[in-house]
Amino acid sequence: MPSGDAEHDENLPGMGGAYNPMNMGLYGYSHHNPIKHVDPNGEFAVQAAGAIVGAVVGLGFQAGLDIYHGKLSSASEYAGAVVGGAAGGVAATLCGPACAGAAAGAASNATTQAINGLNGGDVSVGSFAADTALGAVGGKVAGTVVPAAFKALVSNSTKGKIGEGLSALGLKATGQQFKTQVSNGVGKSTFDFKTGSGKFVESKFGTSKLSKPQREAAKQQGDNLEVHQWDYPTVSGMGAAGGVAGTAGKND
Repeated sequence: MPSGDAEHDENLPGMGGAYNPMNMGLYGYSHHNPIKHVDPNGEFAVQAAGAIVGAVVGLGFQAGLDIYHGKLSSASEYAGAVVGGAAGGVAATLCGPACAGAAAGAASNATTQAINGLNGGDVSVGSFAADTALGAVGGKVAGTVVPAAFKALVSNSTKGKIGEGLSALGLKATGQQFKTQVSNGVGKSTFDFKTGSGKFVESKFGTSKLSKPQREAAKQQGDNLEVHQWDYPTVSGMGAAGGVAGTAGKND
């Protein structure tokens, strides 16, 4: 849990998460040390996409609530919505929707309170605990509702495009150049992306899996293929993170 001490918080698990300024730069994902901090599994690209989606959804929820209520929230509340959404979006790629909601609520509340504290505001442990708990509940609900909505309302082709878009977003955010729909060497089969380093990336959404030709190509490529599996828990968590972050503190 963040303590408010910058030096301590920058060394929290996950290289400090949202409390380490180095993690908030889209092109500083390796802390400017790509030799030491490598990304062999493509996880940083997935996490970067999660952070961006969570932050944007959080900002959207905060702005939407302001429009609905006819008022403008404070800068600290907007900062909380963005940071909380980003933190929850990353958590969604690691530990699912309930965890993402809790992380978003906690990070949003902590960010808002930290900024308010610098301006003489009070710090409430109870508010922090409430937003964390409510975030976990909201994430768990999203983990049930979002998959059902996607399965009932969204076509497979659209889900595929969403997955590809998320992967492209993550690759761009981590500074990787790439080509799209590249032959993988097995008949007419393709993978979604080939990066400048020569690595293949295939994006799958929901429960979709590699096709038979793609599985054959995967055997040939070995570690040279990354599969971004945008499963329902991950996608649910990203959406929940933004929603929780954008509404955190409204229970006060």
